[in-house]
Amino acid sequence: MTAKEYLERIREIDRELDLLIAERNRTLDIVLQITVDPSDVRVQSGSISSRVENAAIRMIDLSEKIDKKIDEYIDMKAEAGRLIDRLDDSRYRAVLKYRYIDGMKWRDISKKMIYDICTVQRVGSEAISKLDEIVSYNVIPKHDIL
Repeated sequence: MTAKEYLERIREIDRELDLLIAERNRTLDIVLQITVDPSDVRVQSGSISSRVENAAIRMIDLSEKIDKKIDEYIDMKAEAGRLIDRLDDSRYRAVLKYRYIDGMKWRDISKKMIYDICTVQRVGSEAISKLDEIVSYNVIPKHDIL
């Protein structure tokens, strides 16, 4: 795995987290739409209550998945930050942190750093190459980031 692939994994986890949260919100909307009429519960012997129960179980499962994904996301961002901090050039560190830790777009990074977008992309590319060198020369053991 290259340094870029590793850093892109943070963005993938962020997207996965967004999808899980959206799914949990849709499930919650469904739960909130289920109406319970006491006469229906007695007559239908629990069909509504089983729908509520199934939805509640689904909510719990999704919440647990979200919690695990958040833990993974936080750990990965912290580890990536430590890796990026190994770079000597402050421009490299800034571009990579803005891009991969903060999830910023290239144009937003260029505005923040007051560089043109081509320069920011070039610096980002150079920074990724330097990270690959750090990993390949075992300055940071590969198993720590892979």
